[in-house]
Amino acid sequence: MTQTPFFVLEKKGESEIIVKQSRFIGFAEPLVSEKGLSEDQLEQTAQKRINEIRKKFHNARHVCFAYRIQKDGSANQFLEKYSDDGEPIRTGGFPILQLLQGHELENSIAVVVRYFGGIKLGPGGLARAYRMCARESIEMSGRLQILPQRSITWEIDYDLMGPLEHWLKNRSGISIKNKIFAQKITIIFDVRADSFSEYSVELADFLQIPIHYLENKEM
Repeated sequence: MTQTPFFVLEKKGESEIIVKQSRFIGFAEPLVSEKGLSEDQLEQTAQKRINEIRKKFHNARHVCFAYRIQKDGSANQFLEKYSDDGEPIRTGGFPILQLLQGHELENSIAVVVRYFGGIKLGPGGLARAYRMCARESIEMSGRLQILPQRSITWEIDYDLMGPLEHWLKNRSGISIKNKIFAQKITIIFDVRADSFSEYSVELADFLQIPIHYLENKEM
């Protein structure tokens, strides 16, 4: 998993445009349906969605798509696929992929269905039409920033709970995810992955323990 913030589409978005009697119908949506999906699972989700759209619009001339998936365990490395689906090379799926790249979207898919209207648009016109339709569906989806988290578990005495909560108020990159009450309180902290070193040092200082104790308690 990447350690730095990234963007995904926030929700499903749809659009429709008519260009010289050809009808273009666009769909854009996130591929993240639950935490922890692998690269292969995300690609399966993308292919399933493409097949659903193909089935729904079975009489359409072309169904072009692109998706962009973060590779397992790799920062800034992506599985990128697109299909022009019979349109001239790089006039259908490729401009859609360029939009996903330009918006820095990860784990996201965009699909554009075309019903041919009888008038040829030419390579440049086709690329502009697919790009326009995909852009509108992406704008309808919205863009959501994801802040990857790492977790630390630590036990504290009950009388430290109040001071700990006060200390956390001024630190936006670390928060309490869960508390388990027993003889002591087991705290599960969520820490922003890109600031983990900074906040783990501060937390160790607050708890007055060596930093390697916390590092050994990372989940």
